[in-house]
Amino acid sequence: MSTLEIINRFIGSSSIKDRIAREVFDRLPLWARYRIYYGKAFLYWSVLLKESEYFGSEKLEALQLTLLKDILCNAAQNVPYYRKLFADYGFDPTKLQCVEDIRVLPYLTKEIVKDNLNDFIATNIPKKNS
Repeated sequence: MSTLEIINRFIGSSSIKDRIAREVFDRLPLWARYRIYYGKAFLYWSVLLKESEYFGSEKLEALQLTLLKDILCNAAQNVPYYRKLFADYGFDPTKLQCVEDIRVLPYLTKEIVKDNLNDFIATNIPKKNS
């Protein structure tokens, strides 16, 4: 067997390829590894966090309110517990004007979660096959 054949056989094994790929991956800068793992979402949040570092208090509060509104709208659409809670209290997350608007909602306690465990499972998240 020639040297070239030995080298090709050595490199051709999957464990060697895996080690080489891991070695190359580990040498990438952290931001590049995160970009590969988490995709476009990482890039979006990374840029937003860097920009928000220099926001004034008004712009930062507006961003926080927008993000809170998004979270509450998602909960209202996809989490049965919050859908019922918001309906019971007449709370519409799309009409959120300030953080104080959520004060009409009761605090979430450990007992509420224990008593309504299945109602906290979002309907838009696929169940894993166990």
